[in-house]
Amino acid sequence: MDDKISIIEEDFGIFNGEMIKRFTLTNRHGMIIRLINFGAHCQNVLVPDRDGNLTDIVLGYDSLDGYVDDTAYFGATVGRVAGRIAHGRMVVDGTSYQLPINTPDGNHLHGGPIGFTKRVWNYRINSDDGSVTFSYCSAEGEMRYPGNAVCSVTYTLTNHNGIRIGYHGIVDRPCPINLTNHSYFNLGGDDAGPAAIYDHTVMIAADYFTPCNKYSIPTGDIKPVEGTVYDLRVAKRLGYVIDKVPRAGGYDDTFCVGKSGVMRHVATVTHPESGRAMEVRSDMPGLVFYTSNMLPDTKGKRGAIYRRHGALCMEMQYYTDAVNHPNFPDSSILYPGYIYNQTTEYKFSVTEK
Repeated sequence: MDDKISIIEEDFGIFNGEMIKRFTLTNRHGMIIRLINFGAHCQNVLVPDRDGNLTDIVLGYDSLDGYVDDTAYFGATVGRVAGRIAHGRMVVDGTSYQLPINTPDGNHLHGGPIGFTKRVWNYRINSDDGSVTFSYCSAEGEMRYPGNAVCSVTYTLTNHNGIRIGYHGIVDRPCPINLTNHSYFNLGGDDAGPAAIYDHTVMIAADYFTPCNKYSIPTGDIKPVEGTVYDLRVAKRLGYVIDKVPRAGGYDDTFCVGKSGVMRHVATVTHPESGRAMEVRSDMPGLVFYTSNMLPDTKGKRGAIYRRHGALCMEMQYYTDAVNHPNFPDSSILYPGYIYNQTTEYKFSVTEK
């Protein structure tokens, strides 16, 4: 059996006069992922169930137009800063910045209204290791961020049914850099809906979390999960706990999963009916667990209607709004001469019935 990852490049549509490309990666087990260089999106993840049936398990769109108009960040690479920055305000190296507001409650979200998810990225196919690298230069003042930032994200499909995502970034002025992938997973299938999500079990290896206000902005506290609905150290069925979360109608919280730079197992998600399981490993300190609480009815792939609680996100990053909380262990500010590096892997397997 050939161990080499197959990579096929094709045209996907035109954006602002530029041809957008799609890349289909297939491993020796038949697992497939599709990527596009608009927003460095992950469009499809097809993995087998316990009977060997391939199903797409991430929400998204069939055409480029869907991603151009998208407001949910399906499969997107978000930046310069993932998550919210309170009121769009930050102070970096003694200088105050007002970033554009793009949430109804007056905060800056996922890098702003035209963040990395709405940009065309350069690309490079790496045939030797079965990966595609996307790169983007964010100019000084883009979304009112200071300095120039050159960032890249490399998606690698492994023959162990893993998707390894490596992020790199450099800047020429101090600036927060906090990249993540915003894929929405439903291990029952992208169209399986909330009923399947409620049957998922979730384990997150975190002793602490960062409480938030009603606008999903951290209060600045770091509290133990013990005795709370945030204690997912032992796997729990989502249907039993999601309605007990005290705000937001579900989870939208940063779990403190360890020290920056140390690769470790941070979460496991299973769907008993299909047998699919997903293990998350990362070297980032925070995991933002989001259960699609604010997802409106959205027409997705093959005409499927995606609904509230129809998927979950496992976003590996620095703590939300870290730039405004000096007590958080990592400020997310990158300085010239240093390199932003992070790696996250989503590995898929099946469980016995």
